[in-house]
Amino acid sequence: MTKADKEGQRKAPILRFKGFTDAWEQRKLGKQNKITMGQSPSSKNYTDNPKDWILIQGNADLKSGKVVPRIYTSQLTKKADIGDIILTVRAPVGEVAITDYNAVLGRGVAAIKGNLFIYFSLEKFKANNKWNMYSSGSTFDSITGKDLNNLPLFFPSEIEENKIGVLLNKLDNLLALYERKIKALKKLKQAIFEVLNSIPHKSNVYRISEIFDVTRGNVLSKKSISNKFSNMYPVYSSQTKNDGLLGYYSDYLFENSITWTTDGANAGTVKYRTGKFYCTNVCGVLLNSEGYCNEYTAEVIEKETPKFVSHVGNPKLMNNVMKQIKIKLPDVATQQSYSDILLTFDNVCTSFCNKLNDLNQIKNKLLNTMFI
Repeated sequence: MTKADKEGQRKAPILRFKGFTDAWEQRKLGKQNKITMGQSPSSKNYTDNPKDWILIQGNADLKSGKVVPRIYTSQLTKKADIGDIILTVRAPVGEVAITDYNAVLGRGVAAIKGNLFIYFSLEKFKANNKWNMYSSGSTFDSITGKDLNNLPLFFPSEIEENKIGVLLNKLDNLLALYERKIKALKKLKQAIFEVLNSIPHKSNVYRISEIFDVTRGNVLSKKSISNKFSNMYPVYSSQTKNDGLLGYYSDYLFENSITWTTDGANAGTVKYRTGKFYCTNVCGVLLNSEGYCNEYTAEVIEKETPKFVSHVGNPKLMNNVMKQIKIKLPDVATQQSYSDILLTFDNVCTSFCNKLNDLNQIKNKLLNTMFI
């Protein structure tokens, strides 16, 4: 049971470490933690010299909870120190990271002197879309220093704070480990592909339309897509996060086919899809019943597609252009043997991705039960 005040507001989280029973106290963030709002240096002082100050401008400089140096400046305006929490205060509002560097703060961010508990409290605030109550601006969302200083958060004792922060930090480190493994596997797979491509063998040059039927997916309403996969088929869209998987549907359009993203930031990204699946109209599809649909051929095609993506307006690689692309392939038996090798990497990578998704679900559950 959790404690509550007379208005029904919970005074303690649902899930706690053994031995902690005291009610949490609501305080304004700025009352106990120093907050520094950013101030952008003049653009004429921007440099690419790593010996100058690292400039943190916004979300583009943050990745996986860390600051990633991108731009430098010779002008010191507002400063963040090593270990500070960095919070984006302009579109998007609420992204957080901890800086491993002394850095200059642009106006798109703020620095907070705080511990891991505060860092994860702000993560939960973002995950629950609570910044919408504070953000303003007709052009883009933003929050003010006053909003941030007056931000109400619930705090336990310092001992409980530390325990929560350490636990979630260990989970974040595990998440980062799986992300590194996935990245390394993808690099290794690409290296193996290059080795396979360098093996001398008799090959033929084909135009895509000579060996594939070129089509595309269909529109599917969001209401038709389910999160349940039992007796249903995966629905794929453009190749973004989660391999383009949107959810599941009761019917399928294709089986063991090659897809590519036709337009958008990921235009030209190619993927071999095993089994039965549905894909939306932003996916082009290559069909062949004679064995040419395989992982190796998909990699060969993807190596060529960047040359054919149109960047006039929204990036595009439409069906009529895909049909004209020429690729060099060995016989089908050789393709299949190469494909089996490459799919081994995909299978391991998928296993790691599933574990990563499970860990993210655990983290979200902890954020929602260990905080108020």
